[in-house]
Amino acid sequence: MKVDDLEEKLRLFESSVTHLWVRWDDPEKVNVTDCSKDSFLPKGSYKLADLIDENELANIKDYHQTIAEEVSAREFYLKYQSKKTRISCSSQKINDETTCLWVVVPEVDHTTKYLQNAAHDIKAPLGSILSIVNLMHHQLSDENPISEQDIKTFLDMIKLSGSKALHIANEVLELAEMESPGYQLNTEKVIFSDFIDQYIKTHRLLAIKKQIKVNFKSDSAAMVELNTAKITRVLDNLMSNAIKFSKENSSIDVSIVEDGGRLELRMKDRGIGMNSEILEHIFVKFGKSRRKGLDGETPHGLGMSIVKQIMLLHRGDVRVKSKENEGTQVSLYFNIVS
Repeated sequence: MKVDDLEEKLRLFESSVTHLWVRWDDPEKVNVTDCSKDSFLPKGSYKLADLIDENELANIKDYHQTIAEEVSAREFYLKYQSKKTRISCSSQKINDETTCLWVVVPEVDHTTKYLQNAAHDIKAPLGSILSIVNLMHHQLSDENPISEQDIKTFLDMIKLSGSKALHIANEVLELAEMESPGYQLNTEKVIFSDFIDQYIKTHRLLAIKKQIKVNFKSDSAAMVELNTAKITRVLDNLMSNAIKFSKENSSIDVSIVEDGGRLELRMKDRGIGMNSEILEHIFVKFGKSRRKGLDGETPHGLGMSIVKQIMLLHRGDVRVKSKENEGTQVSLYFNIVS
């Protein structure tokens, strides 16, 4: 497909789509050469750093290096005059000139569906609590008094259901906080391999319960900027998923690889893996990727979307590779600092 083909397709619907034609030969700068009448970004030259948030800028520049004669696509957020807009970018390089078609993606408010899913998930544990309380009330009113052991059992069940409901509520609140425009991430410099090694040593318990061995390998002494609490949250989600979908007596390999100015943390399991449909929706809140673990562990549908958001806040990235019955590899990318 050539740029001419893109132009022909655009003419079919350009009356309803805000679009811009952009020259992007210099990875640091873009030049808007043409745009629709209702475009929010006028013709002219712009520094990319003035249009793209810092947490996306490095990834967009990396994308620029991959543009070739075949049309490639990427989505990102553009900011201009205090307005933030989602852009679908189609790019092509011809005779060393890089041309892009930027199409504004209409924002869809998923708030109602998001809240419906959250309410549905929190309804089950709350319903269990009410059922147990009603049962206790009935037995306390019965001629045969309830035993102390039964009371302890009921209280344990209430505690478990309450913990599930609280976990879901905390995930929803955490994601909302991180997605708010004024959120600031506090970080500190750490030797990444030391941080990961310590995490694995102190979080082996769940793996040991399923007799799963966690292997760690790293020759790197590089430093990164981390909010250690948030990255611990990321690792908790990834390790929990790896364990949930792995069989007993299997293994999970964790390794750190230096690649230029970045570190890649790989976590690979040998579990049941994912098909293409599940993989496609892996970062969608309450999406189709939700499924129970091999031991019946309940999914909440927010874990990987939280992972994605935290990595973007760290100006990093997360990628997932998986095949059914062959396991899953999750890679986290961090920028090395001096």
